[in-house]
Amino acid sequence: MSLKSGAEQVVAVEASAAHTAAARRRLERLFGDTTGRRVQVLPGRSTDMEETALMPFGTKPDLLVAELLGYTASEEGAPAVFADLQRRLGPLPAVPSAAQSLAVPVAPLVLSRTDVWRNWWVHGGWLSRGQFPPGPALYDCRNFPRELELAEPQVWEEFNFSNLDQLEAQLQQDRELVFNLPAGTEVGGLLLWMRAELADGIYIDTRKECTSWNQYYLHLGPQVIGPDGRLGVSAKVDARTEDVSYEFQVGQKSYRSHP
Repeated sequence: MSLKSGAEQVVAVEASAAHTAAARRRLERLFGDTTGRRVQVLPGRSTDMEETALMPFGTKPDLLVAELLGYTASEEGAPAVFADLQRRLGPLPAVPSAAQSLAVPVAPLVLSRTDVWRNWWVHGGWLSRGQFPPGPALYDCRNFPRELELAEPQVWEEFNFSNLDQLEAQLQQDRELVFNLPAGTEVGGLLLWMRAELADGIYIDTRKECTSWNQYYLHLGPQVIGPDGRLGVSAKVDARTEDVSYEFQVGQKSYRSHP
């Protein structure tokens, strides 16, 4: 993609040795003996490499491009990786330039028998409402019924990959969200997803658009909104390393996970 977009030289870093070998074979087929002069595919993680290893052509890059976004903006370690590269090689523009994760409270999910069977066949899980485990659990999902959304979504984490000062301050986040709902509303959990800004004004929203990314359904078990009509959501994120951790407090229910 970078070469097709006009890059003169590309340094690619791939953690999987098998994927590194496959990429090198493909590049050899495409470019023959000129591969090494235009593209270097390095095995390993960029955070484990010295600066000189990251610059096999002898110069610093002009642009950082990475597909490290998961179902949420941070779960695959993008904030820590971009921060490390910006500290050592930057400041540099990045693609994506920024990313957010959003949340919306949803009504309890009730699956038809067909849905139960289909999800069991594909995922080995996803039980009906009465069969959901009593404790909090995180499920990856797609095509979650929009009619179950109970409010407008709100951002619970965001990262600016092109600005190191902002990114450093965003590696740990603690947000308090409030959703206003009619008293007596039954809430089953939260729907979580990612929105990325590729460049100024160009976005991918994995809830609004059909993409390869799924969303997460954070099942918490039904709880009823009190007379004040408020659902408080606390979201804590620690993205200082690639092993990102989340902690949610939703009303009276809590969930903590290393995604």
